[in-house]
Amino acid sequence: TVEIIKKRDSRSIVSKFREIRNLEKDTLALERTGHTIYFGSKESEIMLRVYDKQLEQNHGLSSENEKYIDTLWTRWELQLRGERATQAAKHLASGKNIGLVTMGILSHYFRLIQHDDCNRSRCSNELKWDLFVNAVEKLSLTVRKCERTLELKEQVLEHQYGGRIAMLMLANGGDISFLGDIAIRNMHRISPSDREQFQKECPDLYNTYFGPIDCERIYK
Repeated sequence: TVEIIKKRDSRSIVSKFREIRNLEKDTLALERTGHTIYFGSKESEIMLRVYDKQLEQNHGLSSENEKYIDTLWTRWELQLRGERATQAAKHLASGKNIGLVTMGILSHYFRLIQHDDCNRSRCSNELKWDLFVNAVEKLSLTVRKCERTLELKEQVLEHQYGGRIAMLMLANGGDISFLGDIAIRNMHRISPSDREQFQKECPDLYNTYFGPIDCERIYK
């Protein structure tokens, strides 16, 4: 863990994490009892925790104790939540080895570099880091945002305003033509992104409404 902090100070870490917390625990006698480094926020869906397992295990023991550990022992832990955890579970369910999945995620989000390029993103990995991750292929847990199709927009409309639409329909004696009137009056308010979606899913209708006819001029 001390080495990780030194790497941070020398800007020898390239990571997708933007936050780092360095937590050191000492006694009043200045005896180090714990050291944990957190990458990422506690609220995020992925966080890396690196801590000194040797200090943790030896806390309260003397060097003469049979359980005393006299070799360096650093533990790396990934904490996944929400969609990131779901994506990792899917990789495991597909039959991938848990070690390969773990190291693949770690390789994607974090690496130690040697300064052999002016652009840190192009720097080579430190040899020790390559030996640690064992050349495991990077594994991204990025979740592709759901495309907001016209069907989804209809579902959102029903969910948010279905009750009001029903009330207005009843107030009009069951007649729903008022919806068409509202649509005609507001065609000029269709956003560029919605218009693009409409063109993608309904090209023929798009040409009818937004082709040579300037709908904004007609309905504004």
